[in-house]
Amino acid sequence: MKKLLSTILSLVLVLSYSAFGFAETGTAEPIKSDAIEQGVKKKIADEKKMFEIIGINADELILRHDGSSNKSEYMMTFEDGITNNIEISKTSNKEIRLDVFENDIHDIIMYSNDGTMTVNGEVVDFGNSIGGISPRGRTSVYSKKPQKGKSADYTKYSSTYKKTNINAKNKIKGLATGTIATIIAHALSASLPGSIAISTLGTLASDLKSAAEKYAPSSAYMSYSVKKYAYKNNTAIDKYYKHVGSYYVKKDCTGHASKANFYEYNYIQ
Repeated sequence: MKKLLSTILSLVLVLSYSAFGFAETGTAEPIKSDAIEQGVKKKIADEKKMFEIIGINADELILRHDGSSNKSEYMMTFEDGITNNIEISKTSNKEIRLDVFENDIHDIIMYSNDGTMTVNGEVVDFGNSIGGISPRGRTSVYSKKPQKGKSADYTKYSSTYKKTNINAKNKIKGLATGTIATIIAHALSASLPGSIAISTLGTLASDLKSAAEKYAPSSAYMSYSVKKYAYKNNTAIDKYYKHVGSYYVKKDCTGHASKANFYEYNYIQ
């Protein structure tokens, strides 16, 4: 009888221990899931800030993969239907890394704290800059369409700015559309207040890639000349401009020109 009682007590202890173990597992799992979800949300928020720093509007991207197990993957679609998949991260030395994928192309763009841009291991030389001194205390937002009036309302010549020797040190025809747009946007930032969104230059970048394939397959250079026109009824506070540009896949603004316009709203910060 004593032996039977001892066996029953042992069985009760084993069952109690097992039940306790399952209870621990059952309560721990939701906490773990919540922690992962919060971590992913923070990661995406941090990535959005990095996109803003380099001139990409994160609201125009489609999140394809949330990066819970690795890097987040986003899709950028340009107006002509070309899509690029992109990943963004920060290196141990605080550089921003952008991976751009287009078909079989994989470009790696690095942004250092001193403003240096590296594409596929080569430092991009942005050469000389002519004109385009930005007024202090003001900034701008840019778009592909007029933010005030219509295109014909921008007739007052303001200035001309240009870059004649952008050396990407990679053949332009071999770069992804998003990479070309990124290089042009970075170059324009030297002459413009605020930063221009890469999506604003997407069609231009596609045209430059096509021009490089047809007219300059060996070229690693780009250049441009842009004329700036003021809106007819600008005020001292709100100023609107149209930028009419000719862009080339050779240096010194020679050869085939790709035409592109964008618009600016300039205001006091």
